[in-house]
Amino acid sequence: MPSPMEISRRNRSGHWRPALALFLGLAGHGFAEEPWGERVTLWHATENAHRYDVYRSNIAYAASPFRITDLRPDDTNAPPFYVYSDKTDFETRTLTIYRAHDGARFFRDQPVVFFVHGGAWVDGYADWYDFVAQSFTGEKGWVTVVVDYRLTSSNVFLAADCPDRTNCPPEDRVKAAWYDDNLGDVETAFHWTADHIGAHGGRTNWIVVMGHSAGAHLSTLLLTHTNTAPAATPRAALLVSMSGVYAITNLGPLLLGFQSEMEQTFHGGIANVPVLNDASPARQVSAETGLPPAFILYSQPLRDLPGFYLQGEAFHALLQSLGHDSTNLVLPDIYDHAGEMEAIGRTNETPTAAIVDFVETRLRLRDTNANGVPDWWEWEHFTNLTSVTANSNHDGDGFSDLQEFVADTDPASEESHFRVASISAANECRVACLGSPARVYTLECTPHLGTGGWSAVAGQVQVDGTDALFLTDTNRLDGVPAYRVRVQLP
Repeated sequence: MPSPMEISRRNRSGHWRPALALFLGLAGHGFAEEPWGERVTLWHATENAHRYDVYRSNIAYAASPFRITDLRPDDTNAPPFYVYSDKTDFETRTLTIYRAHDGARFFRDQPVVFFVHGGAWVDGYADWYDFVAQSFTGEKGWVTVVVDYRLTSSNVFLAADCPDRTNCPPEDRVKAAWYDDNLGDVETAFHWTADHIGAHGGRTNWIVVMGHSAGAHLSTLLLTHTNTAPAATPRAALLVSMSGVYAITNLGPLLLGFQSEMEQTFHGGIANVPVLNDASPARQVSAETGLPPAFILYSQPLRDLPGFYLQGEAFHALLQSLGHDSTNLVLPDIYDHAGEMEAIGRTNETPTAAIVDFVETRLRLRDTNANGVPDWWEWEHFTNLTSVTANSNHDGDGFSDLQEFVADTDPASEESHFRVASISAANECRVACLGSPARVYTLECTPHLGTGGWSAVAGQVQVDGTDALFLTDTNRLDGVPAYRVRVQLP
């Protein structure tokens, strides 16, 4: 086994950066990170610069396009501004991925916030909600996914018959969507995310489904409806639902207050009770639903329409009565329905701080016992937080449990540890390692093995890992007697 070994680590806002280096005795090209997305300045950046650079990429999630034209006039009288004029011949089944970059490379293997916006089912677009990524991506380093879905507005039409605002005669207009087209889009976007987010920096078993208002309704319905929950719930780690509607027929006076939106969304409007029950999470959920842990947030009744408060209270109680893991939070009275959503752009606001705490606690992202290993890894491998110590080595392979975590190897298998498979040296030095796609690797060299002076080989710095990894120094000099490989978390 190569020796000696050294461990270094640093903790940046919950992002673990341990590094394990192996020194390989040996008588002694260019790598660049793949480009991804475009760098953006988020909504709140003028008030509070975020910790990490944020990049975004827009992706169509459905197999076939669905283009619409929204004929509503722009509302630019006062911020926040709502612009519809750019939604002509617009591909509505798209999502926007936001990803953090620390100035050196993109974060990987991060929690994913899959966010569905509100707007009474008839309004709103993903690009209005880039501020959601301010906290979750810009501050925490997580991946944020914001989804567009088909709106049921009577002012949104198929682009095939309404390609632009000047070429859209009333007799040719075809309404773009009804319920359950919106749910179908959210379902498709969610499964696209679960299938592909690993290639965009996210961890597929850490997907947090989150929504606000109508988006909370659709997010919750995705994980409770008998048609969508069986496939969706095993892929969702958590549910965060803010001021949603859960039993539509129980809205009371709000049902009449939202009569126009109901008629635009549901065939038959408020009179079609069977359809409203089909669209109600409270009518769909059962004790057998595989619902992940849920966090139900809502404003106080005097700060929001009372129906939302009552809906949140009743749905939380229902989930608990059915044996589901549900936590609720009634927000302080400074937050109304719109204010609680706008606050998500700031980590120091009560709704955001509570959501971050819920996610970090339930996904066990913290290092509670300060042993250098996050809680989730200890629970995954040892089912407790007491087995791993500074020097523990449960499989006796010569690598401590901390080093096994850093190298992404199995701490319970003597055969699983970071090692070099082969070394070849002629005009160049080629090192083959047994690597991990969840780690990055750096090849370093020194002309004086006994005195240090290690430096990274050009182009071989933080190379993305693979199961069979090759690192090469194409400019090897005769005076370079030693190489080593450093593995660390991205």
